[in-house]
Amino acid sequence: MRLCLARRYERAGQPALLLDLFDMGRPADAFGVFTHDLEGEPAGIGIDSRYRPGWLTFWQGRFYVSVTAEAETPEAGRAVRELGRRLAALIPREGGRPEILSLLPPSGLAAERVVYFHHPVILSAHLYLEDTAVLQLSPRTPAVLAEYRRDDLDPAAKPAKLLLVVYPTAAQAAQVRADFAFVYLEDQADAGLARAEDGTWIAVGCAGRRLAVVLDAASPLVARDLLREALR
Repeated sequence: MRLCLARRYERAGQPALLLDLFDMGRPADAFGVFTHDLEGEPAGIGIDSRYRPGWLTFWQGRFYVSVTAEAETPEAGRAVRELGRRLAALIPREGGRPEILSLLPPSGLAAERVVYFHHPVILSAHLYLEDTAVLQLSPRTPAVLAEYRRDDLDPAAKPAKLLLVVYPTAAQAAQVRADFAFVYLEDQADAGLARAEDGTWIAVGCAGRRLAVVLDAASPLVARDLLREALR
């Protein structure tokens, strides 16, 4: 975050509205903040938006915006959306979604469960790993975490997760692949595929500057296929 502007709007007899405008410096980082919480329904404001009762969030350009009503009423809901629309009209539509999103395999992708980040703290909020330091995440490593449901998965099974990271150099990607496999795959490090204690499968691989990790896969076939498609 580079700057934050906070404003409070009041009208007699109505809940107050709270506006928080965050300058994230880059469109990619504004998108990343937005993906941290994707609950709610699209509101058609900004490039991407979500509306929950009394709360609107959206991103556009390098800005992430939150508009909240102190209480949910029909008029407050309309006012929250109108304030959001007016603000979006003032923000230049420069930049778009991060390029790394185009690398995600489309088959089975849960588009509403894609998180963009480059900091281990954000990763830890969505995926538990005992040692995130092994990934060497930094502002120079765009990363995305996505969920997948494939046709051969048991509908009751949890979705497979794909972690995709782009490093500054191919050498760094290869080193992280080796380190991750040593820590998480142990005696199957060379194969890059192993069964986790909970019975799901985990796989890791790299291609050029890209690293891909598949977790919670229901079968080795799902793990291998998702890894192969992510590194194609």
